[in-house]
Amino acid sequence: MRRKVKHTIAVCLVIMLGAGMLVYAASNGEASSGVPLDIVKNGEAKAVVLIATGADSGTVAAAGTLTDYVYKSTGARLPVMTEADLSASQHGYVRIFVGYIGTGGDPNASTELSGMNGDGFVIRPYGHTVAIVGPTPTGTEFGVYDFLERYVGVRWLLPGPDGEDVPARTQVTVPRTAIREEPAAISRQFFGLWTPEREKWARFNRMHETIAFHHNMNVLFDPKKFADHPEYYPGGKVPTHPFDWQPCFSNPATVTAAVYRINQYFDANPDKMYYSLGINDSKNFCEANPAHPSYPNKLNSIGKLDMSDIYYGWVNQVAAGVLQTKPDKYFGLLAYSSVYDPPSFALNSHVIPYITDDRMAWADPDLSASGSTAMATWAAKADKIGWYDYLYGTPYALPRVYPHLMKDNYAAGNSHHVVGHAAELYPNFGEGPKAWLAAKLQWNPNQNVDVLLDDWYTHAVGAAAAPYLKQYFDHWEQFWTTRVLPSNWFQAWKASVPGVRGRYEYLPFLDSDYMNLVTEQEIADSRSRLELAVAQAGTAQQVKRAQLLLRSFDYYEAAALGYPRESAIAAPADETQALELLDKAMEKVEWAQKQKDLLWQFESDPVLMQPHKPPEWDGIWSGMTSGAFNALSDWVLAEPPGGAVRLRLEQLATGSPVPGVADMAALLLAQARGVTNLAQNPSFESGATTAPPWYFWVENTASGVIQRTNAASRNGGYSLLASGVNPGGPVLQNVPLGPGKYGAVFHYYTPGGTQTKGSLQWMFNLKASGGATLAATQSNRVAVKYSSGQWTTALHIFEVKPSYGGKTVQYAQAVITLWNFAPGEQVYIDDVAIYKLNQ
Repeated sequence: MRRKVKHTIAVCLVIMLGAGMLVYAASNGEASSGVPLDIVKNGEAKAVVLIATGADSGTVAAAGTLTDYVYKSTGARLPVMTEADLSASQHGYVRIFVGYIGTGGDPNASTELSGMNGDGFVIRPYGHTVAIVGPTPTGTEFGVYDFLERYVGVRWLLPGPDGEDVPARTQVTVPRTAIREEPAAISRQFFGLWTPEREKWARFNRMHETIAFHHNMNVLFDPKKFADHPEYYPGGKVPTHPFDWQPCFSNPATVTAAVYRINQYFDANPDKMYYSLGINDSKNFCEANPAHPSYPNKLNSIGKLDMSDIYYGWVNQVAAGVLQTKPDKYFGLLAYSSVYDPPSFALNSHVIPYITDDRMAWADPDLSASGSTAMATWAAKADKIGWYDYLYGTPYALPRVYPHLMKDNYAAGNSHHVVGHAAELYPNFGEGPKAWLAAKLQWNPNQNVDVLLDDWYTHAVGAAAAPYLKQYFDHWEQFWTTRVLPSNWFQAWKASVPGVRGRYEYLPFLDSDYMNLVTEQEIADSRSRLELAVAQAGTAQQVKRAQLLLRSFDYYEAAALGYPRESAIAAPADETQALELLDKAMEKVEWAQKQKDLLWQFESDPVLMQPHKPPEWDGIWSGMTSGAFNALSDWVLAEPPGGAVRLRLEQLATGSPVPGVADMAALLLAQARGVTNLAQNPSFESGATTAPPWYFWVENTASGVIQRTNAASRNGGYSLLASGVNPGGPVLQNVPLGPGKYGAVFHYYTPGGTQTKGSLQWMFNLKASGGATLAATQSNRVAVKYSSGQWTTALHIFEVKPSYGGKTVQYAQAVITLWNFAPGEQVYIDDVAIYKLNQ
């Protein structure tokens, strides 16, 4: 009989505060010799994976994942079975229990699971066994992923097969060290992943949403359910729009109705712990009417009508009503827009508000201080808090990375009761470790960020190439956390408080003015670093990943070199200068076309694919600067038929293999060719203070105005003068459009010496015959400060497809949109043209 030996228990604790991570020497009742357990030795399996009889499907899948990745790494297949299926020859193998504590396992392991979060787990070596088990199947699953990372060296760096690093090994051993982990944040979620490969990647990195918090009033107060209660809705009318409304939070009857409906939900779903009380994505509150007796008559800290006391008072009443019969339930919600600020009273302890912010902005000392103050204020009102962030990859046209700031932010959140994280990621995985790092820090915000980054770089491309990858991402981190802060792009957003519109909680990703900061030299340096990483990469897997990162840089490079950086352009003095200007301008147009082409070439790649593409989003441009277009257009109009520039444009318009170049040449020729201008009253020569059929949209009429004027004009006697508009602009309805390509231009002028953060752009809403919007397209925003004192052109080239969802476009609503003009800041608009190209 084998003699049992008692041992003194030596316990070495390493506690990662806030993350619930506990590491200590195993307290084995037998064989606690400190000798590691062999799982694979010399390429041969020395362990079996055991699951309980009748194990749930999640645990069975986790056991399969464990054996699959051990096989990928070592070539040794660990068998999966129940204890009853063990053969005599396998009794000497290490037993890996997945999802339960089996025969011979640590009898004390189950006590470690007591009170543990459902995503947590323990890895317990004991005797000749290892148990990987959590309090739920999800916890067990995450324990398996940790085991593979910790002992096999697997990393899920990027989505898809090329994104996982599985080192080739002949040995896998497990030290006699017990692991206990649970997440600092009980709910962790990325929005915008969109593909199964990306969802799977997130799961491998232990992302798991548990708290319901998103927009939900449209469900709770479904107008079909309450068609006989118009008093629940704004204006006393049952809404027809799916979400552009809020229920009347000041009406006590809506509390009763909400409690009843939520109790019904929990009765039908007793396993659910959370219900969302998130408002709809709308500012249409009943109480927003100044005539309403509960009208708050004040703005909140981000310039929106302050509805916090009204809404959160309602939330407290609803929560209290539900908790009377269901005391274990919780309620999530979104704290944003008009309910961004905390109420003047404490929230029910079962309410978890998700506070919305783009926390990259906390690189700015002022916004960091105000963010910290806001968090402290919320922490004083709510026992538990969620963070809703905007980690956007796309549509940004550069790698928007800020890992050290991200680490500081997550650590700060952990110290302010943050128990849930959600982020609009919409990833561009050319950002390398960004999303992976966010997942790791949401689990444990107290990890060393530099250790994590070095781990990612080394696994991604190998030790020799890792320094070049680090240099590359360090450069872009400095760009976003230092160089961007004083820019027009950042400061205009920062200054947009208070006001009727207020400041968006996210940075202005629809404005690409940050691209003006990028130099050709840093693009060349970035390419060089990535090419060195490819040359020095280690394994075949690592070479492929280095090539993927270089391929993703192709997009950033094309975006930067094709970006139309505005500057004053002198009129060409002669034909030679005009041709030189044309060649330089078209070179940028070619780069811009490459940027567009890459978006579609990347479409099927799980790493390179970008969720947001034109024409819905900015981050894409024609490549032609306003100044160059203006100078070339004027030259062509003055040049006689048969002139060298016009001939060159004719050749490009009909023969260029680059669509963007052909379209731009056609637009430059349109007026000279006499192509019909589809815009009515294009120079605003008709009208009084208005200019029909144009109408003027001004969101903040207290400080903004648009009117017809003869104070300045480019041609003729009149133009439009816009002053203090943010946002708004002239709108032209019913522009007749059919399938084909179109070019649109307008001219603008600001008085000499104007210093403004204002910008403007084209927007087109493409409409069906009944008025429904089928699609939208927009140009990049043009900052007007670069051309003050001279008339300059803004342009947009777009295509109308033959059909959208089976419907055809009949006309368009054309909008010249102005942004961020402060009160009194003026811009003149004249000579609008909309041409169908290549007729």
